[in-house]
Amino acid sequence: MGFPALVHYLLLIKGDYGPKSKGEDIATEAQTQGDSTRGNNTVAHDGSSSSQSTDRLGDSHSHFHPQWKWKWNWNWTWYWTYGGTGAGATAFQLEEHPIDQVRPIKVGVIGAGLSGITAGVLLPAKLPGLDLRIYDKNSDVVCSLLKYYLFMRTSKKEDEADKCMQGGTWFENTYPGVRCDIPAHVYQSNFEPNTRWTEEFAQGAEIRDYWQGIARKYDVYKYIRAQHKVERAEWVPNKGKWKVTVRDLKKDEEYEEELDVVLNAIGHFNAWKLPAYPGIHDFKGPLFHSSNWDHSVDLKGKRVALIGNGASGLQVLPSIQPIAAHVDHYARNRTWIADSFGTVGVRRLEPNLIPPETIDSFNDADTYLAYRKKIESGYFSRFGAIFRGSEENTGLREKWSELMLRRVTGKPELAEKIIPDFPPNCRRPTPGPGYLYHHERRR
Repeated sequence: MGFPALVHYLLLIKGDYGPKSKGEDIATEAQTQGDSTRGNNTVAHDGSSSSQSTDRLGDSHSHFHPQWKWKWNWNWTWYWTYGGTGAGATAFQLEEHPIDQVRPIKVGVIGAGLSGITAGVLLPAKLPGLDLRIYDKNSDVVCSLLKYYLFMRTSKKEDEADKCMQGGTWFENTYPGVRCDIPAHVYQSNFEPNTRWTEEFAQGAEIRDYWQGIARKYDVYKYIRAQHKVERAEWVPNKGKWKVTVRDLKKDEEYEEELDVVLNAIGHFNAWKLPAYPGIHDFKGPLFHSSNWDHSVDLKGKRVALIGNGASGLQVLPSIQPIAAHVDHYARNRTWIADSFGTVGVRRLEPNLIPPETIDSFNDADTYLAYRKKIESGYFSRFGAIFRGSEENTGLREKWSELMLRRVTGKPELAEKIIPDFPPNCRRPTPGPGYLYHHERRR
């Protein structure tokens, strides 16, 4: 069945339209076209039989009647018209043009992190006619401080400094101990694999540099609108467009854009906030969130309160405890401390450096592919453990409980306080190397 015939069939079974008889509208259309179309190999489709000459509701003037024709140009193209015979009838016609003619499409991506950078690489490569913009908020303070450092301390040009301000969560999170719990050779782009990772679990700065390098290599920065925060996006049905309201943070001005497609790439943990504890703003000392770490504060010899035992809390504690005079760590809930998400067994606080000879061996494409497959097969085969009561999940409970208790043997009173009463993977587990050890050494 040809495509126009398929459309005709779908209209018939939908029941909203009834074609006129063979000799009526089609004949009129052919007469109107006359000799002007004969040279273009016009073929008229006769619709359906004359027994359906009136529409299905009995009013031949209240509905549109489909007509179509094929016209040969350099490509097979077709158009389809709705014709109305009643008063006030409207008409709709698909444009007559080659099927591969490109039309412009405006796309907006919210966020210049990993997903935003990936979109900035792949969309231009795969979508002709693309008019792309990538909005990234980045507060004035963060951007200004980073630009000052890059511009004043490294003699970079100002526009080059602007090009170092993307990277999403790995740009914004710079707290002590920040690193990825996922093996670096798994946590990377498929189209731009990096053979030179220095650690199995890369630190935040190395991950940020990797993604910023991709953005520079594929010229993604030309699409990025830094310090532009999307305030809202509203679908406009009668236009088939998105109306997006954006605030230029540098100028503190709002403007609107109409887009065909909007992609949300802001991530899950983008909008950090301090807890609303009574009296928190009466505290006179430094107060900041781990996602907005204040590097001007020297913690050496200080008494520090660390609130929260999520992934960042578990990484911060062993990094600051050796230099602070005293650390109180507050946790509302218990959490599972995992062994590792990689292939190295139990994680340690010290970096798991990849040997130089191993890195050099990755210059051979087959060797590196085999290594990546080994790492990924180990990592991506763990999903059976997410099901409560499964053999894998039960095994993790036993394994992680034994691991956690072994790490606090010096303080047995902690044992009943740290083991969760829920199965593993109900809440995100974290390897947290050094975390429980520094609880045991608390001073």
